[in-house]
Amino acid sequence: MQEIALLGLWRGKFFEKAAFYGGTALRILYGLDRFSEDLDFSLRAPMRGFELDKYSPALEKELRAFGFDVR
Repeated sequence: MQEIALLGLWRGKFFEKAAFYGGTALRILYGLDRFSEDLDFSLRAPMRGFELDKYSPALEKELRAFGFDVR
């Protein structure tokens, strides 16, 4: 599910503004043998008025495409 969420955020161009880091990033990007339930992000540069909700439609669309019930 984490990879699906990341795919949705990527399709929504979230990573033009933010970076993915932390334990889950190390596992997914570098194959480290660890697991973390959360996904950690940081804005690549300070942004006034950044709205995370802007990326919800792309995330929800991707989850639905993989059969998840999103409400």
